Amino acid sequence: MQQFKKIGLVLVVFLVLGACLVPLASAEGVVVEGDAYTQVDSMYLWRGQNLSPDSDYLVEAGVDLFIGNFSLGVWSIYDEFADDVVETDWWIDYTFALTETLSLTVGDAYYTYNGDLDDATGEEFLPDNHEAYLIASFDTLLAPTFSIYWDWSEANGDGLFYTAAISHAFELSDALALNLGAEIGYNQESDYMIGDYSDWHHGEVNASLDWSVNDNIIVTPKVRVSTALSDAAEDANVSWVPLEDETAVSLGVTYVF
Repeated sequence: MQQFKKIGLVLVVFLVLGACLVPLASAEGVVVEGDAYTQVDSMYLWRGQNLSPDSDYLVEAGVDLFIGNFSLGVWSIYDEFADDVVETDWWIDYTFALTETLSLTVGDAYYTYNGDLDDATGEEFLPDNHEAYLIASFDTLLAPTFSIYWDWSEANGDGLFYTAAISHAFELSDALALNLGAEIGYNQESDYMIGDYSDWHHGEVNASLDWSVNDNIIVTPKVRVSTALSDAAEDANVSWVPLEDETAVSLGVTYVF
């Protein structure tokens, strides 16, 4: 229970920050929107890697604020096996349109960990790190996106990771939508959490249902299936998070404001 209070405190602080920013932004004629969400997961699946191999479940929660072209967010995850909030991430980015169909998002994410210490060094097993990103989004069929991530604080060498994704939503009714998506990832020596190699990394397909309970509340069950795309990806990952065939399920609730 104490660990859930930690998540709650972080989210409350962020909501208070948003409440302070809303009047300022509104005074300048800027549209302010946001959402708060929580979700129960069967595993922590990140870029094809199961980061919670010993856990029966995880609970994540977060808040997003959209102020004009800026967005900022905070997200935390509770790990049942560790019985702790093991990670809290913060990010800020800016989106601008290049053409009628192409927009670019540039931002930075700060990953903070509450993990075990390395027995050999006495330091945290996962040091906090920053990752800059650039995302190109196309307002066309299947809404393709191309992303570049640069771990500029911890990864050696180039430290780059690329993804390409497509998605489509099918309106089943006024209150129900089916979302289908797919993603592939390519690693370029991003050795902090991925591996010291350059090759295709993972492929993923996903499906979810958005049930709009009312204008503000959305309930979303989701399933994700992921696999390695190269021998280098299977062999080069750090030993405690090998890249294997994975299936993750989750159930989330989002409040839109």
